[in-house]
Amino acid sequence: MVLAAGLFSLSFATSVAQGNYIIQADDEFTAGQEITSVPGVKLTMPTYAQNDDTETPTGKAAGATNWVDADFVAATGGNGGNPKLTDGVWHGTTYRFTVEKDGFIVAGVVLNASKTLVLVKNDTEDILATAKYNLPAAAGEPSQELSDNNQVAAKSYGTVTFAVEAGNTYNIHCNGSKMGFFGFKFTEENPAAEEESDFLPTSELKFEGATVLSFSNMGLYGAPGTKANKIIGAEGTAAEDFSIQLVNKNLLLEAAPNLIVNEKNVKAIALPAGEQVVITVPANKLATKLSVIAYANVYDTTATLRPTYFSEINGTEYTTETIDTITSYRNFEHPDTFIVACAELEKLTLTAAGENVAFVAVVETIDNPYTVVEIDGTELLRNGDFETWASNVATYWASVKTTASNGAKLTQSEEAYEGDASIQIGNESSNKRLAYRELKLKKGTYYFSFMAKAVKDATKMPSIQYGFVPSVDGKVGTYVYQDTKTIPSANKWSQYIDTLVFAKDTVINLLVMSKKNTADVLIDNASLKTQNGGLINFLEDFEYADNATVYIYEGKNDTIDYSVAPFGGVVANVVSDAEAVATAAANASAIIVSALAPGKAAITATLEGVKKTINYTVLELGTGIETEQTVQGAKGVELVGKSYT
Repeated sequence: MVLAAGLFSLSFATSVAQGNYIIQADDEFTAGQEITSVPGVKLTMPTYAQNDDTETPTGKAAGATNWVDADFVAATGGNGGNPKLTDGVWHGTTYRFTVEKDGFIVAGVVLNASKTLVLVKNDTEDILATAKYNLPAAAGEPSQELSDNNQVAAKSYGTVTFAVEAGNTYNIHCNGSKMGFFGFKFTEENPAAEEESDFLPTSELKFEGATVLSFSNMGLYGAPGTKANKIIGAEGTAAEDFSIQLVNKNLLLEAAPNLIVNEKNVKAIALPAGEQVVITVPANKLATKLSVIAYANVYDTTATLRPTYFSEINGTEYTTETIDTITSYRNFEHPDTFIVACAELEKLTLTAAGENVAFVAVVETIDNPYTVVEIDGTELLRNGDFETWASNVATYWASVKTTASNGAKLTQSEEAYEGDASIQIGNESSNKRLAYRELKLKKGTYYFSFMAKAVKDATKMPSIQYGFVPSVDGKVGTYVYQDTKTIPSANKWSQYIDTLVFAKDTVINLLVMSKKNTADVLIDNASLKTQNGGLINFLEDFEYADNATVYIYEGKNDTIDYSVAPFGGVVANVVSDAEAVATAAANASAIIVSALAPGKAAITATLEGVKKTINYTVLELGTGIETEQTVQGAKGVELVGKSYT
């Protein structure tokens, strides 16, 4: 893991809470000795053995020069054995801080070459990735970089600075050796705050409403020695559901020195030279803009593979003549930023050329208009896939009793979301509607959905509104629409969903309206689903109660209008048990009973499992009947045709 390094000196203003424990030459201490001279911090010196605190020999410090902070003048060479974690607690040569105040500790250390630096919170939580270190190989030189194993190439007399929180413990040491220690400084304010820009490259741009993808907020942040060829968004962070994957599985992604983006300190991602990464956005999003904050992942004094640039971004190849080269290095104050517009992409690609590149990606996204949601429930529509047509009309897609369709030009199209056909709503100088035939719905919640897109090669995108209109006594009521939506593509289908809630039984037409003066639109896979409602069979809401008795004069007709037209346009079955007395027939909007001769006839209508019987008594013309007369089991006494006498 590579951490933030830099050159800075530390001084403390008298206005902030602070305290120092500076070891002096010839100072002696005992194993496990507690240093409490700094308010808010207790330092426990190393124990004698890795797992034995009982023996207490003395240790003695020798004069030494710290190459970073001249206040540190002597260091202990360590006491006892090498560090070891036993029963969840570190023993041996480890320096343990127990803190009662939030603040920052600067530890003066002597770190031998090829020894792994360790900084842990509460014995087990590795926090080295959040620390700032300055570990030069000689006085006056810049800090060495920690290797993947958190080691330096040459022995260093330097410092490690880290944040501490009240109520926690912190241990610093190196594995496999006894780390030397100069003492420490404590302050409640960040001692490096004024110098941060000297060692943390800062992006001066602000990225509002975008997602910053860095090693800091992806899934592998904080793991010791982390390398991977894929890093994924960490749960609960801004990068959730994003992933960054290296194409060449033989190489690895890892952390690079920090950047400041949107005024936050984030760890950059190291991209090996010549390699490509693929950034995948969440499934419900599409990327519209990519900003890459980058620098060559070397110091300017050691750069050899110049120029450094991105040789490919989102499938477009570049050369040094067609794209700006990367001009900043680790020790530059400000990194380079490349901004690329994206055509609503699900994946973004970057290929580095030249030196290894350290980068942070900032991705702007929109909700994915092409995401399809599966809706549970009972399907109520027929021919929602527009596969069935008769006389150039999509079956069921026309008003029967209202004018909800308003003369729209509706044609069959071979561009289909599924199957072989969709319906095309022609765009005109006035709004035009596609309407489904009347549906009588039980009270409940319904989900009206459909797929839509512009016609192939359209240069102008259509706009639509969708919803329903109630039907009252065969007349349209007030149209209820969603807000206007502009169809985003002529190549991809988008799903649109409307939630309809009815507090009582309702007759409606479902609608999709083409907004005037825009463009033709294609509709497919229309659906109306419910989990707690359903269709009312018109026989369930019949004009007569079951087994009602109706009086009618011979030669007259009884026309029984449907409250809502049945699917298929006709009643499944209508029969008379005495056709010499009365006959019955059904059309798309009514049952018609014809009285032929005096007598009695039972007319039975059956539709989708619902049966109703009407008992007709046919009277000779001129025969009277008391209007107050009632008949057992009837809805009421109906003198159908009385007005004809």
